[in-house]
Amino acid sequence: MTVTLSDELAAFAAEVSVEQVAPSISDAARRHSADTLVAAIAGACMPMNDTYLAAVKASAPAGEVLVPGTDIRTDAASAASCMAGLAHSTEADDGYRIGSYHPGAVCVPAALSLGYVNGQTLSEILSAVIAGYEISCRISELLHPMSRKRGFHNTAIIGVFGAAATAGHLFSLDKLQMRHALGIAASSAGGLFAFVEGGDTKRLHPAHAVKAGIEAAIFAGEGMTGPPDILQGRNGFLAAFAGEDALKRAADMKFSSDRLVADKCYIKPYACCRHLHPGMEAVMVITSEHGLSLEDISRIDIKTYSIAAAHADVGWERAASAQLSYPFCVAAALVHGLIAPSHFSDAYLRDSRVNALAERIHIEADNDLDARYPAERPASIVLKTRDGAHFERVISIPLGAPERPLDDEGFHLKLSRMLEPSSDPSSVKQFVDAIINGGLSSKLPSALFEGQFAPRPKPDQEQAFVAASSTQH
Repeated sequence: MTVTLSDELAAFAAEVSVEQVAPSISDAARRHSADTLVAAIAGACMPMNDTYLAAVKASAPAGEVLVPGTDIRTDAASAASCMAGLAHSTEADDGYRIGSYHPGAVCVPAALSLGYVNGQTLSEILSAVIAGYEISCRISELLHPMSRKRGFHNTAIIGVFGAAATAGHLFSLDKLQMRHALGIAASSAGGLFAFVEGGDTKRLHPAHAVKAGIEAAIFAGEGMTGPPDILQGRNGFLAAFAGEDALKRAADMKFSSDRLVADKCYIKPYACCRHLHPGMEAVMVITSEHGLSLEDISRIDIKTYSIAAAHADVGWERAASAQLSYPFCVAAALVHGLIAPSHFSDAYLRDSRVNALAERIHIEADNDLDARYPAERPASIVLKTRDGAHFERVISIPLGAPERPLDDEGFHLKLSRMLEPSSDPSSVKQFVDAIINGGLSSKLPSALFEGQFAPRPKPDQEQAFVAASSTQH
């Protein structure tokens, strides 16, 4: 009997153990889990998520599991789903460049919520995170950029596999059951990139994927079956979402547990769309190196790859759009010195300094830079000043990528900034420390999933954070 790629991925997801992988992979599982948890807590503090949380409260079943950072108590799957939406809403969640995919937002909420409720050890939880990351990132490699060009959001369509593999590992599915879980999950794959034209749907994509993936693992564990070759079958996932090029890649893919990719995922230093980071970084470096003020800048020209350049036309009337807007985020980064979730409040969207500077920022696609993506994430910047000087900078790999990782100080600084609006950062930090430094036989602290963790701060506290964050560079 022929062993398919679906068989190989399922076997890995069922059998992987954090104790048996390279230290770089286990360290990545810890760091990315902590990063995603903090993003979810920060998301719960954002006013833009008030309607999302109200909708979750109205639709989720009652239960005992607290959604961290909120007053919502529901079942484990619904808590994981809500966490996924909150983490992704901040635009601070991690990603895998080669697949243009955000694995943390789907795999980590499923692992933490289910693992905690089931009383599983950190070893079991981290092993499940690795299972989810590896399976879904590998599938994303096969699809991108074909699926994106067809109008799909990779995190939505691929996330079901990540959540199914994560949950299936925690449920101790064998390799055949895991293959069925992946096959079942694929029928729930879906999500369009239309959010760049407006709307609140982007954060729902990982939320729906988590719920569907967990359900698929449950169904497989109870004996339901999925298509035998869900990836490469004639009517399978790759044919439907990406076509012949993806099928050819799958035929050539040699999956090996000795070449894992969890440590090839990036961690964002800034809370906005990753496609914007190289341009933001370049202009901040230029202005810092040459001591330029906002008033000195007459024009900024950014050339980049087509998928990133498409974000030039995204407006910033609402927070969810502003997070994806190239002109707004570059201008806001120059004005504030960083981009944190607080910079997408209504007051910041109306900031006259940001709006005036955004009008002087021009973005266009470049064929040569297109050829370098996704192996790189390039942007070429020319900044012109009012006195006639001009400065150039090319960023091929932005900060936070595995080639240019955040150091420990930078990583913990990001977490601290993200947690500032939280009403109880000490409880979160205790949980983060348990993930990053805890023994593999230990279990997670109870505070976040059981304690009365207060919802987002009162307006005066929130405004204090906004004011403080604008002075941090």
